[in-house]
Amino acid sequence: MHQDNFVAYEYLNQTVSAAMQNTYVDGYANFGWQLQERKAGTRGVALVFKRDRTIAHKAELNRLQKTFDQQMARVTRLERTKRTGAQVVGLSVGIIGAAFMAGSVFAWEAALVVLSIILAVPGFLAWGTAYLAFRWWQGHQAQKVDPLIDDQYDAIAETSKAAFALLR
Repeated sequence: MHQDNFVAYEYLNQTVSAAMQNTYVDGYANFGWQLQERKAGTRGVALVFKRDRTIAHKAELNRLQKTFDQQMARVTRLERTKRTGAQVVGLSVGIIGAAFMAGSVFAWEAALVVLSIILAVPGFLAWGTAYLAFRWWQGHQAQKVDPLIDDQYDAIAETSKAAFALLR
């Protein structure tokens, strides 16, 4: 075996959401990483990468990779805000409906039939509109957050482009 053929590798394990796995694979390729394995798990997809340990410009590539990771984390947080706020709104409307229904039941138990009906109507309406409120808020947040996500993807592309230029 010749000494010239020896290559030492370094390895990287990254667990990402299933929706973001292709972005990570494409991005890490620009830093010299080669995908070795994908494993689906309960917390996302585990990606295993390797690259030559003696790669040129390693310090600068590591710095750019850290920037890339931070940018991807921002995209993940922004994506999460679209759903989290909508969940809070939907659950709040549902809880308000439950409160009206509880009042309706207590009024029924006190033999106040008219009050029971009056409280039951907004309770059923709130329960019926909770999903609609969720979808409305999700769309509202998407309008505000999507431009920020696009800006992050542009920054990710610039970071990846700078790393790719160092590999050449």
